[in-house]
Amino acid sequence: RDWTVMGTYHSTRPKFEIPLTQFDLVEYEAFDEVLETHDPGLVINCAAMTDVDGCEKNPEQANVLNSDAPGALADQCAANDVEFVHVSTDYVFDGTARDPYGEEASPNPVQVYGESKLAGERAVQEADGD
Repeated sequence: RDWTVMGTYHSTRPKFEIPLTQFDLVEYEAFDEVLETHDPGLVINCAAMTDVDGCEKNPEQANVLNSDAPGALADQCAANDVEFVHVSTDYVFDGTARDPYGEEASPNPVQVYGESKLAGERAVQEADGD
């Protein structure tokens, strides 16, 4: 396939052999610059505050990074006609199902991390309209 791939990182540069740009998830103007500079057809958002205990201790930061930021990035992508894929987590479910969760399973997070990720999913859906 003829894809050009680039990535972003927050603090520690990964050892990927692709072009990388340092980027703070909540610096939305910097994200506009990334979109302008690289003109992507697709953005895949894997960024999150994933420290479950840290989310419990700092729910405000968890919500900024896991809820607000994905919604804002998705809005920016929609405004620039860029596809946006958001990676979430199984923590949006309570873990009580006996079988694997299906696409139509109802989320029921039981901690701040799952709640913030679910809010991020919903913010992305609102931005995209799907």
